[in-house]
Amino acid sequence: MTQTKRLKIYCFLLLTISIFGNTFGQDFVEVRPVSKDVLKIKLISFKNIFTKSGWRSQYFYENGNLLRQINYYKNELRMDENYTYINGINSIKVKQNYTNKKGFSITITNFDSLKKISKSELYFSNDTINPVSLRNNFVYSNNGKLISYKSTHIKTNQSVCLEFKYENGQLKEELLYNDCQRLTKKTTISYDKMGNPVFEEIDYQDPNSVITGARSERGMQRYFYVFDKRGNWTKRYFITSRGQRFLEMKRRITYKTY
Repeated sequence: MTQTKRLKIYCFLLLTISIFGNTFGQDFVEVRPVSKDVLKIKLISFKNIFTKSGWRSQYFYENGNLLRQINYYKNELRMDENYTYINGINSIKVKQNYTNKKGFSITITNFDSLKKISKSELYFSNDTINPVSLRNNFVYSNNGKLISYKSTHIKTNQSVCLEFKYENGQLKEELLYNDCQRLTKKTTISYDKMGNPVFEEIDYQDPNSVITGARSERGMQRYFYVFDKRGNWTKRYFITSRGQRFLEMKRRITYKTY
């Protein structure tokens, strides 16, 4: 499978996780979901502690669900997407409109009688007959935690698999396998005393890996997160192998007022 096809499948996995993190009260392995009282998040990226990268984003939420995402680079609009949610008896349909590119995608996720995801499909047309990508083979633990799933590209029949490992009810490792055989990415998560996932180490299993769009060090990324009192992260730092911290992202969060 080409790197582009693998990326499309993995982006589909991440999209569905971000959309359905709070669906039906299910913990869909989203490590840092926003709380349901969040209305808006402004995200600013930094080259270093004094210099902004030029990228900034705005996210709008309702009850923990993403409604709209807008990205700018040096005041130039790069992405504007909004999300429409249609609830069925045992399914949710989300239409993702690319308003600045005049396109859309539709994700339909089905749930079983226990409100666990049984199938999720991605479409690029309104007929919702021929999916682009299919996620299947969901495996749950005895206490209802999702421990693995598989996503298959319909046209090529190529797959990627994700495996999740827990400790004391907390997600500790996320493993990504290309073709469901070769480990290509390992994410390890550590928590503070409040249960916030403050440290994250991502190992791409190759010291020569070229990771675009973010800092890395010999195929590794290490991040430290700062959280506010409501459990939402407000700053992300890149950590070097020597323990130095570099501010990468800052989030300004607007909450509901009751």
